[in-house]
Amino acid sequence: MIPEIDTIEKTLKVALVGPPNVGKSTLVNAIIGQKIAITTHKPQTTRSSTFGILTDGDLQIILADTPGIFEPRKNHKLEKFIVNNALKTIARTDLILLLVDAYIVQKIVEKEIDDRMSSRISMYHEAMEILLRSKTPKKILVVANKVDTLEDQTIIENLSDEAKDLVYNTILSAEYHSDDKKIIPVSALNALNIDVLLETIKPYAKNRPWEFDSEQCTDVSERSLAEEITREQLYLVMHAEIPYSVKIDTDSWQEDEDGSILIHQSIVVLKDSQKNMIIGSGGRMVKLIGERARAAITDAIATPVHLFLHVKVRSDWIDKLRI
Repeated sequence: MIPEIDTIEKTLKVALVGPPNVGKSTLVNAIIGQKIAITTHKPQTTRSSTFGILTDGDLQIILADTPGIFEPRKNHKLEKFIVNNALKTIARTDLILLLVDAYIVQKIVEKEIDDRMSSRISMYHEAMEILLRSKTPKKILVVANKVDTLEDQTIIENLSDEAKDLVYNTILSAEYHSDDKKIIPVSALNALNIDVLLETIKPYAKNRPWEFDSEQCTDVSERSLAEEITREQLYLVMHAEIPYSVKIDTDSWQEDEDGSILIHQSIVVLKDSQKNMIIGSGGRMVKLIGERARAAITDAIATPVHLFLHVKVRSDWIDKLRI
């Protein structure tokens, strides 16, 4: 419902930030209440920032699911594209939610940081250094995700101010200073404490006109979502066998007389060897990917779908990216 004329509209732009595979996309899906971002165990699954939109009364919260922030490898254009995309999105937001595994938070508080834990924490230091270099200082709140995996969730729920200081000083760069340190325990997978998270961030909203219609829940078109879902299913089916440099293009999108959608998509890879792996013996692999993608797309857009996949080699598609 559009607010009355005398109602002051408020907006809050929030960037979900963290290393790859920390649960950013899963959390956006949980907050919005439907699938708008793909989730896999493969690093750098998210390439372009996806916006989830939640309108509540006079407040519109815009959640940016950003790609994981990491140091791109030299001369690796796709990685540079991913990180630059994340930084551009963060620069346009009001608040950063830094997602941290709740287990890491627990171990920091208990002062039990081994070599493996130190390696995981270093990923946050790397992300923070990149953020600081980008000169887009923002208010940062820590979200302790996967709290459901802890034996005692109250460890995170009842942190003292001293414990919060310890977590912030350990996870974030020493150059970051804030008197407003909050650690919000959630489980994105189980949609636990989503209401607590929302109530915590609402005070950071600004008196500013909405950017989207109140009924809109994402800026992602059905066509783009379908492409992302096919890429998601490809990763889930093939696991580590296929590099993340694959992309999906829509060749055609037509509505049939019975209301169903006829979709032709191309799976674009860099090498013939990758094409052969995706097609599989007798075409069995691409058929399985297509079956799973069709079912997931049908569920996501609530419309019957007929999906046809074609695998193509384009060795230069990454070189053509604009950074």
